[in-house]
Amino acid sequence: MRNPQLPQDIRTSGSPGVARARLWWLRPLRVRELLFWQLLYPLVRKRRTVGEPATERVLLELSPTLSLRLTTSDAGHLAIRYCGFAELTLTRRIMHLARSGGLLVDVGANHGYFTCVWAAVAGNRVVAFEPAPEAFVALEENVAANGLAERVTLHRVALSKELSNAGFVESPDGQSGLSHLASGNENGERDVVVAVTTLDAAFADHADSTIDVLKVDAEGADAWVLFGAEGLLRSKRIRTLFFEYDQRLNRRFAIALFEPQRFLRDCGYDVRRIGRFLWTASAMSG
Repeated sequence: MRNPQLPQDIRTSGSPGVARARLWWLRPLRVRELLFWQLLYPLVRKRRTVGEPATERVLLELSPTLSLRLTTSDAGHLAIRYCGFAELTLTRRIMHLARSGGLLVDVGANHGYFTCVWAAVAGNRVVAFEPAPEAFVALEENVAANGLAERVTLHRVALSKELSNAGFVESPDGQSGLSHLASGNENGERDVVVAVTTLDAAFADHADSTIDVLKVDAEGADAWVLFGAEGLLRSKRIRTLFFEYDQRLNRRFAIALFEPQRFLRDCGYDVRRIGRFLWTASAMSG
């Protein structure tokens, strides 16, 4: 059986260096996402180039005024290049909340997909944290290129449960989305040392601030990020949050089974699973 022919980028008129997602024509979006992950990604990952930056920007499907420059090797970036979006369930929920306005705290902002989607809505603000040096440079570029710099505050630090300096594994196998705090004897050729703070410490001088949405993607250390936000959580200064829970990744940080869910419920949050590894929590009244 011959491999299916992959569609070429379709450029938008009047926008040199900007391309539509390769599967822009396919509806509904859920089918597009399934087709990419089930059929196309196993093919394109064999042909991906590690360490080679993309030469053009990709228009976002659900925020068509935005475009991002991405890598050619990261799985999530390839999803955006083919689908025009990443994590459809989370994207739709964040875009729905963005219409109500307010502050998004983006922990593990990577190249700025969710940061830009939120900040593109007039009046919204973002505080984004990205410790990986290369990803942070790309994050700055994407925020500036979309005219969002005045709405976004960027911090090149990691978040965890305590203040420290820590080893950090950057872009293993070219996957910027897999960058993470090092644990135990874990080593890699591209390890760096990054500053680590807590969300409570980051907002210590903003006692009246309320975080409307907190998005955490810390590759197994999501629970540690939440533990470092205990003050904000117990005072209900975080209204809605999204985090990933993958016990295989959590083991590298000795996080017990369903420990972040128990912690959030103890802080007074309603916690629900909304995807394979995706969870959400909302502050309960009273």
